This record gives sequence, structure tokens and C-alpha cells, in this order.
Amino acid sequence: MDSPQAGGRGSRGDPGAERHAGLPAARGCGMDGPMAGAAGEQPMMQQEKAQILALQALAWLAADEDRIGPFLAQSGIGLADLQARAGEADVLAAVLEFILGDDDRVLAWADEVDLRPEAAAMALSDARAALPGGAVPDWT
Repeated sequence: MDSPQAGGRGSRGDPGAERHAGLPAARGCGMDGPMAGAAGEQPMMQQEKAQILALQALAWLAADEDRIGPFLAQSGIGLADLQARAGEADVLAAVLEFILGDDDRVLAWADEVDLRPEAAAMALSDARAALPGGAVPDWT
């Protein structure tokens, strides 16, 4: 995973990250821009990058009780189940949808990964679309 630039907005330490052992640390989005190269990549590679971004988003949520609490309440999953199922596509999709569902969370995530809010929202949306069940239906 890439680390943020020194002095960037995402470079601050988070003492709360230790509380949620078993979840990866959130630092940077691990890509050169939102879902870099996604247009020409094989679907499996897109899905792998989406899973990485979603795991980083989950770690970011888990590092702060004020962020993880509302996610646990909304999703109905317990912390132990979350740790056991963290890599499952439906859990990762729920993480991305939870963050995308609130502008303040998107802005906070953008700050964490040192991206413009628009780029962060696009990365989260692209990641959600790349996970199973995330394709936008063509209604035409």
C-alpha cells in the first residue's frame, strides 16, 4: 500500500487504530488516483483494487468509535462478525455504501487519503461498482 506524502492531510497518526486488531490500517488509497487504470483492466483486477480500497475504508471506520459505531448500528453486524467477515464482498460493499451515503463521511475519507473530495467520491463509487452487485443497471 502506498503511504501518503509527508505532511499531507492523511499523514496524521491515529492512536485508536490499535483497538480494532485484525483490520488493516487505512493510509492512502493504494492507487495512483481513483481506481487507476480501471478502464482497461480485467474485471478481476478491478475487483481486487476495489476490495483493497474497501478494506482501507473499513480500517478507517474501525479506527474511530464515532465512525464505526454508526456503521455497526446501520448494518446490524457485530464487531466480532465484522472482523471475521471483513473480506467478504457484501461487507465491503456495505462499507462503501455507508461512506457514500453521507457527504461528511466522504469528505472525511477524502481528507484521510489526501484526495480532492470529487476524486475520493469517484474512487469509492468506482470501487462499489467493481464489487459484486455494484453494477449500475442499464434501464434503456
